[in-house]
Amino acid sequence: MSASSTDRTTNAPEVLAALATIVRPQRILTLASASATIALTRAVELSAPMVSTRIRSVVTDPNDSSVEDFVRGNQPKFDFLEPISGSVFDLPARHLHDIGPFDLVWIGSDSLVNDARFLHCVWPHVAAGGVVGIDNAMQHADANPLWNAILHFAADDVEALSLPSLGMGDATAIGLLRRRTESLRPVNFTDEMVASTGVPVRFESIGIHDDPSLLDHATGVLHVLADADLRAVLFAIGGGVSTLGALRSHTSLAERALNKAVARLIALSIVSRTDDGLVIDRSTFESFLQLPRRTPPPTEMSRYSRDRPAFLKAIADQMSETTWATKHHVNELCSLFDDDYATLRRELVDTGFLERNSTGSMYRSSGRAHSQP
Repeated sequence: MSASSTDRTTNAPEVLAALATIVRPQRILTLASASATIALTRAVELSAPMVSTRIRSVVTDPNDSSVEDFVRGNQPKFDFLEPISGSVFDLPARHLHDIGPFDLVWIGSDSLVNDARFLHCVWPHVAAGGVVGIDNAMQHADANPLWNAILHFAADDVEALSLPSLGMGDATAIGLLRRRTESLRPVNFTDEMVASTGVPVRFESIGIHDDPSLLDHATGVLHVLADADLRAVLFAIGGGVSTLGALRSHTSLAERALNKAVARLIALSIVSRTDDGLVIDRSTFESFLQLPRRTPPPTEMSRYSRDRPAFLKAIADQMSETTWATKHHVNELCSLFDDDYATLRRELVDTGFLERNSTGSMYRSSGRAHSQP
């Protein structure tokens, strides 16, 4: 590893110390520079002194004997650190299995290709709840193809987080991967909220769900691909046929059907008009990369219609009887339960669960919400 690579790993001691404290690892593997391995060893000593830890270290520069020197010079204080000579790629197939599973793996980035190879080697040997850290300094995190692939395509049992590399501004990043201790379970958010709090908050109202417009647009594109005429026109334009006359000859569609197909493709932003004719809008297809792997089911609120007073009471219970709240505050509260928050706000007032001042700008609970069983 180059000198610059060795120096840069010293920017992560705070992260290493935090991982040692939080994870409290018993089995650690480092695939990094000697300085990173030594920093992690000292972090374990200070942050998890009561944990019986074993660190195996593979130094990425085979000519760097700093870890061996450190161990010899500090025996028996750091006898839990064991250097492994050679390359991790040359280890016998069962060696990682025999010394794992690992609670913490630290990779000092050498190259994106080697990072991918390291992950391929070690991830099967990461324990449930274990963490893999990658100290990357090749390029900005947003431009790191390996990390972006992990964020987009990681399996359900993987949690991923990217941190700015300490001391290096925002030019680099430290990537953290954690193997979940259990797989994700199906969640009916609204039912669980009702069971826990009595308040039927919709998941969609939180604001972190997937953009419906993106999903709707994706559905429209898929409908285009399912229609034979639209598909024929789309593929012809993608093949370089850019005028209506040429499309008519190429697809053998009637003029009316062709014009309708082109209009549909333009309306969905799949095709654009340019000075050179009709062209495929590549950004539409690139947007498919933003689609989620899963989408929470829409919240069904209709079951509350048969017990509407209880539903209204659950909302009014969130308001104070003595302190007035602004209309904006009430709108935000109501939007947790219904997109048509204005109608819901008026219903709360009309049914007596909320009262408002003479100007209609301030609201508070009428007390009815708290007096009803």
